[in-house]
Amino acid sequence: MNTIELFLKREHLHELATLGQITRDGKLVCYTLEDKDRGLTNETPLSEVKAKKVYGQTAIPTGRYKVVKVFSPKHKRIMPLLLDVHGFVGIEMHGGNTVADSLGCILCAHTQDIAHDRIQGKAESDIMLILDEGERDHKEVWITIGY
Repeated sequence: MNTIELFLKREHLHELATLGQITRDGKLVCYTLEDKDRGLTNETPLSEVKAKKVYGQTAIPTGRYKVVKVFSPKHKRIMPLLLDVHGFVGIEMHGGNTVADSLGCILCAHTQDIAHDRIQGKAESDIMLILDEGERDHKEVWITIGY
């Protein structure tokens, strides 16, 4: 099966927030805001992930994850969800403005304010369009998270 590959580049690692951008084939899809990057990878031993993870205040480990559409009981709509995130569950991609809106999820937006750890302009629909394209063209959607 062919794939659609997205890349989330973490660019600004601040004390409480991580700002970056998602690209596809080198072209900007959206800006991102995540919780604090604590240096976790998808190869970090689970015991270490559990020791370093602060609930609702930790960015997910770097690595490659399949992205699917599922119904979110919390948000009451179909949303992008990352599968098999090492040491985490329920990691969605959705709109928001600050890390207070995240709880470990990847917030997606059209603009970013690096100085104030904020993003604006909900871009969840852009990710959903990519997932729709994947369904239509029988392609899995994957995201690689790195630096």
